[in-house]
Amino acid sequence: MAKQVDWAEETSENFQLLLDYLQEEWSTEITVAFVNTFYRKLDQIDRFPDLGKRSKRDPSIRQLLITKHTYLYYKVENEIIKLLNLVDTRSNPTDNPFNQ
Repeated sequence: MAKQVDWAEETSENFQLLLDYLQEEWSTEITVAFVNTFYRKLDQIDRFPDLGKRSKRDPSIRQLLITKHTYLYYKVENEIIKLLNLVDTRSNPTDNPFNQ
């Protein structure tokens, strides 16, 4: 990956909570598969920064489906990929600050 990745505090916390949940409720294999998928998606963003769908709130913010239950919101500025948050696709859309 050529670009630097900058994790927002909320993104980092949500990522860890998600990993904890997957480990406790599912398995190590599922957790590892999620981590691998997540980092493959980051690699795709690095190569194709405009890959994700634009946010309704701010066109510089993009939304990318990581798994069927998880969206990543990010923004690319110069050589930095800013990870803004991870959002559960099953959550109430009105609670999502990136689509208001």
